[in-house]
Order: sequence, then C-alpha cells, then structure tokens
Amino acid sequence: MAGILKDIKEGALRMEPLEQYMKELAGSAQRNSAFSKDIPFQQWRDELSTAFTKRLGGFPEIAEELQPVLLERTVCSGYTRERIEITTYEGLRMPLYLLIPDQPFST
Repeated sequence: MAGILKDIKEGALRMEPLEQYMKELAGSAQRNSAFSKDIPFQQWRDELSTAFTKRLGGFPEIAEELQPVLLERTVCSGYTRERIEITTYEGLRMPLYLLIPDQPFST
C-alpha cells in the first residue's frame, strides 16, 4: 500500500508542470468559437484552427530536441517494453511506451 501511495504522489509531482501549463491555456481562452450560420463553414473552420493554434502557444519554428530518457525497460514474452520520456515543447515532457518485438515482422 505504501508503494502505491508513493507512486501516486510521485505521479502528482510529475503532473504539476502539465497542470500549470493547461491552466494557463484555459485561463486565456475565449469561449466564442461556436459555429454560426452567419459565416461560411470553411471560414469558421480556418478561424477556429488559427485561434486553437494561438491558444496552444503556437508552434516553434524550430522543433525542440526530444532529449529522450529511458525510465524503465521490461522484457516481456515476444517483445521488450521501454518506458521513455521525451521533450515535446519547451519545459514540457511526455512519457510514452515503446514496444520492440523480439522478431521483426516479415512482409
């Protein structure tokens, strides 16, 4: 039980930067993006896409280096599972699983 609580607490600590980032985005978002018959659909869609990208903070002209970190490697039946963390945006990291088969599939 103590191990589970420790994992939950550590997970919460890792989530703080993401939660802060999302709160900042949500706080700055306007709430008037609903579709209206008064404008053509394509125009509404283009404006929505532009506003969405702006609210996300835009996309950098030069992509951030991934800076992968191997957190865990587990050998499973038929494959190896790696838990990795990468940088997705300046100051924001994302964990992911990479599954590597023992035998590649033949085509």
